[in-house]
Amino acid sequence: MIADDDRAFAELLRSSLTAHAEIDVVGVAKDGVEAFDLANVLKPDLVVLDVGMPRVDGIEAARRIRQLPKPPRVVLITGEDSPTGNRRAYAAGASAYLRKTTDVAAMLDLVVGVSTVTASA
Repeated sequence: MIADDDRAFAELLRSSLTAHAEIDVVGVAKDGVEAFDLANVLKPDLVVLDVGMPRVDGIEAARRIRQLPKPPRVVLITGEDSPTGNRRAYAAGASAYLRKTTDVAAMLDLVVGVSTVTASA
């Protein structure tokens, strides 16, 4: 599942991920509230959350999602350069934290890798 208020980025990520046979994107949310609600209903193995979303940011959404009965892994992504972002992401339960400016191939490798570990766990 993907949650990002930047619809163009969310669609690009969705298209890139669904190109991998082992990945099925089950939903796309536009903010942290919707991300939690969808994760609770869809029960994905992995949620990719943008840090800077309206209503509830990705850090808080990650905290809430990781408290679900069978919590998915979380990858937090950000377009901002925050010196405390890494620490906050992992404290919220993220399996990974990366910048949106990360090379697309590297980003996909990381998401696919975390997803694959999740599916086999």
